[in-house]
Amino acid sequence: MSILLTGHTGFLGGQVYTRLISAGLEVITIDRKWDTTKIVDLIESHNERIDCVIHAATVYDRGEFEIANLLNCNLRLPLYLLELCNKYKIQKFINFSSFTQYYKNYQFLPLYHKTKNDISEWMRTYATAHSDTQYYDLVLYHLYGPHDSDKKFIPWIANALGSGDREPIALTGGEQERDFIHVDDVVNLILILLKKDIQIKGYSKILVKSGEVSTIRSLVEKLAELSGSKRRCEFGALPYRQGEQFQLIDNQDDVVDIFKYWKATTSLESGLLSIIKSL
Repeated sequence: MSILLTGHTGFLGGQVYTRLISAGLEVITIDRKWDTTKIVDLIESHNERIDCVIHAATVYDRGEFEIANLLNCNLRLPLYLLELCNKYKIQKFINFSSFTQYYKNYQFLPLYHKTKNDISEWMRTYATAHSDTQYYDLVLYHLYGPHDSDKKFIPWIANALGSGDREPIALTGGEQERDFIHVDDVVNLILILLKKDIQIKGYSKILVKSGEVSTIRSLVEKLAELSGSKRRCEFGALPYRQGEQFQLIDNQDDVVDIFKYWKATTSLESGLLSIIKSL
């Protein structure tokens, strides 16, 4: 089986790449300097025999970023890949969405969420017009795991707790509910979707979650307990961001039940321990 993969240098894409190679699959990667001719050449050099496209590359609108890069990675690239799926009769297209893109009035990373919503809608459109491809839209809940960017909350707080610094860590009240899904479980789902016996036609929105709901505060307290950190956390020292979402709400519209094939097996405790051991 041959897989065309974007984002292989990132956190999720890198984990996907490693596991696919370990499973004996052929993986063809597309880097950030992609162009249409290069991608077509890659496909045609493999006799047009690509079984699945996995789009794991993404750009966030945080810190210093250029909107052109965000649109290029989050919209232009996946749209072109969708068109190639149709042209070359590629069996499966796997995309990664975020549960936060379905929150109303959520003001964090607005451009990122806009592009994610747009691609989900385009996948629906392609599924209606082109039935030869199966379109899997994996709605990731709060993804975490070892070796993620320290700009993400869990790596950041894990590093802060283990730093030996005595300065208290200023945090919000931490009352937000989240479902934390370990990257190993996400990759396990992808391997299952690649199997020939999984036949879900058309567009499939799949909620990728652990089913274990925790608050941010309980997560931080668990991390501190597991790491043996004595550093004090000042909950409530920071205000919540504008438009913060406290209750975890599932968007059940058009959701496909994947749980007869897959379920998360990594508990939050074992997942947090994997991060602590990686520091």
